[in-house]
Amino acid sequence: MRPIFWRPRSGLSKTAPFQEFIEQHRPLYQTTVARMQTLLDKEAHVEWFDAYFGQRPQASFTVALGIAQWGRELWPHFQAADGHEELYCILGVWQTDKQGLPEFTGDALPTVIHEFCHSYANPLVERHSPNSKCQAMPFLSRLPGGCVPRLIATDRRC
Repeated sequence: MRPIFWRPRSGLSKTAPFQEFIEQHRPLYQTTVARMQTLLDKEAHVEWFDAYFGQRPQASFTVALGIAQWGRELWPHFQAADGHEELYCILGVWQTDKQGLPEFTGDALPTVIHEFCHSYANPLVERHSPNSKCQAMPFLSRLPGGCVPRLIATDRRC
């Protein structure tokens, strides 16, 4: 069962002015990306991952900014048949300037590093503990119905 907001809406995709919405917000998107890129260029060192976890020469790192995520983070990882890997940090925005535009300071970097680390650490944990149980499940199962995210409900990664 999918949450209601995932259900396709009849005709919505054809009638919604999505492209217009994107164009109207393009300056916000450009400012957001430029500000994160400035922080990453100045302070991020992705070469640290290879030095610490080992070489992954076909890996690329992408920070995707979720303006409406309010500080929630995700760490998808994809490996193509040719061996190329795409490591992602989907980072929510939790800090804005006086104009309400997203702002990224050095305190965002630990979260970015943490999310990229999942792409390295999770496969190790899964390989060496294939039957591991999520230690938080006894507590999470006490939440009101539907509050346990589907990923955690699989009783694996937490």
